[in-house]
Amino acid sequence: MLPSEPTKTEVSLQVNGAIYSNWKNVSIHQSLYSISGSFDLNVTGIAQDSKVIVPLQAGDACVVLLGKEPLITGYIDTVSKMLDATQKSISISGRDKTGDLVDCSALASKLTWQNAPFLKIAQDLVEAFNIPILLEADAGALFPAWHIEPGESVFNCLERAAKSRGLLLTSNGKGELVVTKAKAGSAQASLKEGVNLLSMASTQDIKSRFKTYQVQSHLPLELGYQMGSGFTVQAEATDKEIKRTRTLCINADGIADKSLVQKRAEWEMEVRRAKSHKLTLIVQGFRSSLGAIWKCGDSVQVESEFLGLKHPFLITSVQFQFNEQGKRTTLEVESLDAIRPDPTTQNAQNPYLKLLERDK
Repeated sequence: MLPSEPTKTEVSLQVNGAIYSNWKNVSIHQSLYSISGSFDLNVTGIAQDSKVIVPLQAGDACVVLLGKEPLITGYIDTVSKMLDATQKSISISGRDKTGDLVDCSALASKLTWQNAPFLKIAQDLVEAFNIPILLEADAGALFPAWHIEPGESVFNCLERAAKSRGLLLTSNGKGELVVTKAKAGSAQASLKEGVNLLSMASTQDIKSRFKTYQVQSHLPLELGYQMGSGFTVQAEATDKEIKRTRTLCINADGIADKSLVQKRAEWEMEVRRAKSHKLTLIVQGFRSSLGAIWKCGDSVQVESEFLGLKHPFLITSVQFQFNEQGKRTTLEVESLDAIRPDPTTQNAQNPYLKLLERDK
């Protein structure tokens, strides 16, 4: 592992103008549902009498590259150096810049906002971290009032606001906070059983599914009068695939339209059903047959006679690994139905959100 030396792994670490490569073990993880990617790099077998010095320190700014493409832009969290009677080893781990938003308490220049857009709240919260924000989706109506809860992290505060507008917080490997909505990106060829899949695992987990979904919305008095729909609106959806009694009650305050509350119940049922089935796929190399690096948010056609599958899936997690088995990528995928937008976060459909927007 020497600066500027060619690497068989394609993975290199750039720190303080130097590039470190030839790592013996590599693991880089990215997730559509995570605000920060992470990496672990290791080199072993350094001769005991070797004079190689690697001046890497925890806290150093770094970029992890796959070829010329940045996968992580952030900081080294840990540096471990070990030796025994015959050899030395070095391990480095770290995360994207956005990892600081998970660790640090929310201490913005102000603690409350009135009639503020999501982007303004986000900019105020991350201002001290020098992290650019990339807004890739409509962030919805203004927030009539928003505040930081005592003791919560920057990420927790951002996540609360994002969820109420159907937004995802993730990273793009360039040190930016990406605010987006889950959507299927470009198709990355096909993965077929017996052709280009090293292994496949299918998991069905119904712990988060219910037979009955009850959604109830309570309206403030003045809104109940203005909307002419009373002060409580409720609806119910039933998942016929769940045989035993399991009920989930959902608070969706502020939805005044009965049909929208019904759609909210049906959406909850359908998305939870879709998310209950996940596939884990392991493929050779770091790129698809089209030559592109595997990325979260892309879609991939999966075909398996054994599992009875021939459908497009959304890539939600990518883990690049290099070790004695060579280059491998582990993909976690889920049904495209799992990213259907929450109907109550769409301004055009939600009378309550439109009312707030009108009165801002």
